[in-house]
Amino acid sequence: MKPKLFETGKMPTIKITSCAGDLVIRGWGDPNVLVVGDEAEVQETEAGITIATQGDLVLTVPKMSEITAVSTNGDLVVQHVTGGLHLQEVNGDVVLKHTGGAKIGTINSDIAVRNIEGSLAIETIKGDASISHLVGDVAIDSVNGDVAINHLNGAASFNAVSGDVSYRYVSGDVSLKSARGDVSLRNIGGMATISSNGDIRLHGGLTAGEHNFTANGDIVMRWPADAGLDLHVVSSDISNRLTFDKELSGENELTARIGDGDAIVRLTANGRVSLKENEIVNKKWGDFATYDFDFAGFGSQFGEQMSQRFADFATEMESAFGPAFADDIAEKVARKAEKAVAHVEKAMEKAMRRTEREVSRQQRREERQQRKATRRAPRAATPVQDNSAEQIKILKMVENGTITPAEASKLLEALGN
Repeated sequence: MKPKLFETGKMPTIKITSCAGDLVIRGWGDPNVLVVGDEAEVQETEAGITIATQGDLVLTVPKMSEITAVSTNGDLVVQHVTGGLHLQEVNGDVVLKHTGGAKIGTINSDIAVRNIEGSLAIETIKGDASISHLVGDVAIDSVNGDVAINHLNGAASFNAVSGDVSYRYVSGDVSLKSARGDVSLRNIGGMATISSNGDIRLHGGLTAGEHNFTANGDIVMRWPADAGLDLHVVSSDISNRLTFDKELSGENELTARIGDGDAIVRLTANGRVSLKENEIVNKKWGDFATYDFDFAGFGSQFGEQMSQRFADFATEMESAFGPAFADDIAEKVARKAEKAVAHVEKAMEKAMRRTEREVSRQQRREERQQRKATRRAPRAATPVQDNSAEQIKILKMVENGTITPAEASKLLEALGN
């Protein structure tokens, strides 16, 4: 149909029963709805309008509209609509900017959220989730990819996340029942209850109350030296660089206190627990100390190269200072080498997981492009080339250290084009 204007008032209810293509919704100050879309069928109701389309759809709606989308086969973009969003299933990516609260069923790809005033509730996200500058609570049941939350004025609750999770500047409580990847937390204003199959990194102090962190891997806690702390640690390997007012150590356990101990922190790890001061270098260096070096680019030959260097070093020391000195140095260096190699192997495994997720995202993009091509030219649709074998080869190259994950991502993108 040609672009058509429907008079609805300032607060209409708009329902999209089906959209076979991409869906774009923008808010404006006019009390009318502008509909642009091929093959769109529009029905006017007392509350607003109902729309169904077999192609792409672009809607310009009053800012205070309430939107319901039952099924969207492509991507979904919503901007400057504050009346509330109800989305049942979206097969493509979702982008929400300057909107009100949203309740979503299933997203079969990624979601990016910016500048929302209202709560966000999602049942399932098959891809990644990026949420920034939101006023309200976030509650998500399951995420198959990574999660990044920045500047949240509310609470964040997750049931299960398959990738990594990053929390930055969250004023409310954070709850994560299960994460397969690593979890990083900085500037948390509420209670924290975190469980991860990977590592946990905590930067900064916590508010008064009880906080629990459980990791199958390591836990690193950087704590302000002047912040009160009541600490309970359970781990077979505890490394402490904090200065406590009171301390009691036992087998695989540490109980300590700083000041009044308003913040009760419980750390349980199958790996190592490292306790450090929050500021480890001069402030003029900014966040330099918090950066994690990526060892994945070294490839699978890193361990062999390091072992050879340490062997050459031990030979030089033996010639210069004698065998006893060399043996002592070699033993210490060997222990460091083992830790370095273990770090690299872990980084490689993490890089492989990210590359596999990139392959999955690329396949979803190709499927969406194929569906779009089929809709727009059903009689002359060009079949999409099966790149599965090439994608597997690229993954093998990352695993063998031939290329880096960043290079693999570019190759995968080139295959999709």
